Amino acid sequence: MSHRIPNQAAVASAAVVTVGFTLSTSYTQATANAITINWPVGFFNGSAIPTVSCSGGAMYPLATVAVDYLQGTFILTTLNGWDTTAKMCVFSSIGTGSPTSGGMISVKSSQDSISTSIQSGRLGGLVTGVAFVIAAADRVPGASNKQVTVSFTIQTALIAADTITINYPEGFFCTWHHSLDQTFFSLPHFSWNPKLGFGDCLAAVSCCSGHHRHAVWSDHGITGSQ
Repeated sequence: MSHRIPNQAAVASAAVVTVGFTLSTSYTQATANAITINWPVGFFNGSAIPTVSCSGGAMYPLATVAVDYLQGTFILTTLNGWDTTAKMCVFSSIGTGSPTSGGMISVKSSQDSISTSIQSGRLGGLVTGVAFVIAAADRVPGASNKQVTVSFTIQTALIAADTITINYPEGFFCTWHHSLDQTFFSLPHFSWNPKLGFGDCLAAVSCCSGHHRHAVWSDHGITGSQ
């Protein structure tokens, strides 16, 4: 591929990827034989009408191309005879998909069974140098106003409105809410530690993370969880 940058829109007539293969069975007549090139779903996308230009063999191989983005295929329909010498097909006017480590590429024809698969390679670089740092004094469950530092190096330059996603374990961080419905305190299986006593203040903050709920009584240091 000449364009391994993800999320690139299709540009009319711009060559994007070259696929090489050799047929085992010749197409000796100008019949509509099909050659299907399989690639990882999501690797390519676009709205422009794709084009293909093929070379190789005694007769210049001609074909039209259709793209199935949902199935991940280029489908060539031959327009003349194709022999069993090596072919190179260049596909243009195709956009690239989201960053990915790639998948498998294979080729089959209406006369030959599917080829051995090869790796497509990736779209975009690999984020490296990831570090996740929280001071030991800040690693307190149920605490607030703590700080975490995440560092990393991207391999592909970003522009405005691009996104960076940082994944962390479910429930590791949460947002504390300062107002609670009274029914929150009477939910089944909700327990307080230590147990609530007579006269305990109803002022509380809560944190919902995943399928778990946590609450803290603000003036007594009492915590609850479900």
